[in-house]
Formats: sequence, C-alpha cells, structure tokens
Amino acid sequence: MFKEHLNFINEKLSPQSSDLHEYFEAQRNLHKEVDVPRFATAVDGIVAEFFETRNTDDARHIKLELGDMLFYVLLLAASIDIEPFEIWVDSGDSILETLETLAEHKKKVFYQGLPFDRELVKRCHGLLIGYIREAAQTIGSTLEEVLQMNRNKLEGRYKKGFTVEESNNRKDGDL
Repeated sequence: MFKEHLNFINEKLSPQSSDLHEYFEAQRNLHKEVDVPRFATAVDGIVAEFFETRNTDDARHIKLELGDMLFYVLLLAASIDIEPFEIWVDSGDSILETLETLAEHKKKVFYQGLPFDRELVKRCHGLLIGYIREAAQTIGSTLEEVLQMNRNKLEGRYKKGFTVEESNNRKDGDL
C-alpha cells in the first residue's frame, strides 16, 4: 500500500521537487529576483527559532532565541534588499499565520513554480519585526538588547567567521 502511494506521489511531484537539475535551474532563475541562499536560510531559520522560543519560560533563554530569530528576520530583509526594521502592526495575523504564509510562499516558489512575491515577503518581514519587538517587551527587553545578545553570542562562537566545527560543537550554555 505505501509503495503504491509512493509511486503515486512521485508521479505528482513538480520537476523542481523530483529532479536535481530542474531544482537548481529554478533556483538560478529565482536568484534574479531574490538572494536565494539568504532567503531560504532566513525562512528556515525564522521558523526553527520560533519553535525554540516555545520550549522555555526562562527570560534569558527567550532573549537569546529572539535574538536568533531577529538575526534571520534581518537576513530576510537582506535577501530582498529592503531596509530592515520597517514594522507593520496593522495586521490581525498571528505570528504562526505569518510564519505559515512565509513558509508556504517559499514552498510554492521553490517547488511549484509560483512567481516570487516581494511585497508579501516584505510584509511578513515587517510583521515579524513587530512580533519580536512585542515579545521582547513582554520579558522586559528591547530589540536592541536582543540584537546585542545575539551579536555577542555569535562573536563568541565564531571568532573567525562561520565554521561547521564550531556550529556543531558548542560550549556548555551556548544555545
């Protein structure tokens, strides 16, 4: 039954989802509109860091995770070359709805050939900045403080720039 369903799934996949050459060709074409590696890293990082904030009630740990999330939100701004910190607060969307919108857009653009929507990504960026600011305020912090904590953490971890070794072998207390 599962093997039959797997065959069915394989028949329904887009070329970008089933063929490495097609995947890379789609990424090359998309790179004309967005910095693909930064965009992909930002979206995946934002989602992962959001869920890490949900695993603790320790204010310091939350600040560090918010700093990580803010790192990726700023990377998102860089991926589409917009000014960071443009905050949108006129939305009824929750942070989960915004993350869902962003992740769904990435999926459809990367794997289903949907055109890249810069305005949608810009709006998500602004909403996420607003959510992070509110979360920081809730625990008595500011965007500036969580940014500085993130910077200090990354400078301490990667003294000469990113390395796989330092990323995968962190010191005690390095979240």
